[in-house]
Amino acid sequence: MNNKDNAVALITGASSGIGLVTAQALQRAGYRVFGTSRKAAASTDGITMLSCDVTNEASVNTMVAEVLQQAARIDLLVNNAGDAPEVVADTVVKAATAAVPKRLYTAGKQASQVRFLRRFMPEALVDKSLRKINQLPIV
Repeated sequence: MNNKDNAVALITGASSGIGLVTAQALQRAGYRVFGTSRKAAASTDGITMLSCDVTNEASVNTMVAEVLQQAARIDLLVNNAGDAPEVVADTVVKAATAAVPKRLYTAGKQASQVRFLRRFMPEALVDKSLRKINQLPIV
């Protein structure tokens, strides 16, 4: 398979850990790989790194436009970007101290993943699937 025909993979949170290892594995498997991190990271080993804060819609839109400009498509999305521990901790405290508990508290990562997926999938599909997974009424 030549470079022009390579499938294009986009991996968020690809500067370290699972995201980096996934990006490297996909690159070895023949994918053209774009990785993201909140802070600019150097592109290495056939992985094009882009800056993107998945909690910021403008940042996501800019990054996706850049990938589409360079590769014209995105065939695979691995939504791996993580949360800062303080985001999760704040959510836990809110849940523990709420006068009227909610059934679902979304920490930043889940909310960001939903926002990111909506960039690629019809909203109704995302909403229905998430409601089903979280055992909420499907409207």
